[in-house]
Parts: sequence; C-alpha cells; structure tokens
Amino acid sequence: MGQYVAVKTHTSYRLLLNIRSKKLGLNLSTSLCEKSLQYSFRCSTVLITNSNSEWEPIEQIIDSHDLGEPDAAGLLKRPIQLSFYNGNGIGQALDITHVQLMSPEGINLIKNGDYSRRTDYWLFSSQKHNPWHIDNLWVHLLFDQGWLGLSVFILLFMLAVYHCYRLLPQQTIYSSILLSAFGGFLVVAWVNSPFDAPRLTLLFFLLLFFALLRKPQAWKTTNPL
Repeated sequence: MGQYVAVKTHTSYRLLLNIRSKKLGLNLSTSLCEKSLQYSFRCSTVLITNSNSEWEPIEQIIDSHDLGEPDAAGLLKRPIQLSFYNGNGIGQALDITHVQLMSPEGINLIKNGDYSRRTDYWLFSSQKHNPWHIDNLWVHLLFDQGWLGLSVFILLFMLAVYHCYRLLPQQTIYSSILLSAFGGFLVVAWVNSPFDAPRLTLLFFLLLFFALLRKPQAWKTTNPL
C-alpha cells in the first residue's frame, strides 16, 4: 500500500504508526520512493519489526536523501510515494493504522492515515505483477471492455489489415511494413498482453490509425534516384 506525498530533498521525517500481528518478529518495510505506477527508482527505506501481538506504537526517522531532485535537465521531478511492503510470505499478515509522516514543521503529510475512509488516497500495487496479467490480448480486451469493446476492436483491426492488403498489388512499401508489424503483434498477442505497456499500446494505435487514414496516393513507392 502506498500514498503519494510532497516531501523535500535531504529532510528527515518522523514516521508514526500502529502495528499489530498475531505472529511476532514479522518485518514491515517502509519506503519513500520515487515511483511510477509500478516501478521504483531511488528509495529511502526503514525496517519495522513487531514485538507485540496487540497494537504497538512505532516511531521511526526516515530521511528523504536525494529523493525528488530534478531530472531531465532540471525540468521534471518524479513523484514520491510512502509505501508499505509485507514480504513475510503467505499467511503472515500485518495490520497497520494511524499512519503519520511528520515534517520538521510538524505537518502531517499523510491523508486518511487511520483508514476511516477506507482506502481513499492509498494505492495498492504488487511487485510480483505476473499473477495479475491476462496473458492473452483478446481475453484482456474482453475483461476490460466487454463484448462490445472487443467486437469494435476486432472490426477496426480487420478494416486496417484489409486496407493494407488491398494496396499490396500496387507495390506500396508502407502496406508491407504495416502488415508485417500487425502480424508480429498478433503472434505475441496470443501468449501475452501487449496493452499492459502504455508505450506499446500507443505505438500499436499509431500504426493502426496510419493504416486507416493514409491516402493510397501517398503510399506509392517512389524511387529516390
């Protein structure tokens, strides 16, 4: 579980929370990380170990170090997330509540730290993401968009393939390239879900719209000599 927070670089923060588990000696990894939706970059981590089967108050100091320093020639900053990771294995549950991340000025940066509003402001993610994948594009589309979305996608894709195939007798190089690209995509789509990656999704639809929107006159092969 994690929540995006506005922390400053090279600043020490007080982490306060209550922890409980039926089994003693379990570890809870708490990190401040530069994070995308799934992957982490630079991190600052502290390890918390429970020593009581009842609610136990915990206080730790966590330093931001160089987190949040500008990248891309100083134009951009990665978002920072406070996250909790339970790596103790199956059946080793840990309960946490009353989470606070206190700045040196005494300001709590965490919202809904007692989970009174359920999981508002908190984001669940898994480092072991393979069990969450649907390794088939067609099942993936059916799950995400239903039969209507899957049908529309198939019709749109078939129209683009037909348009490229119709131009093959004119010896257009673009139609050959696009058909080869679509063929490779289809092979992978039966055993994986390429749309899990936003960049591949964007690339596919750019090719698809190119196949649908280009005028045949612009597809004709020209001799540069």
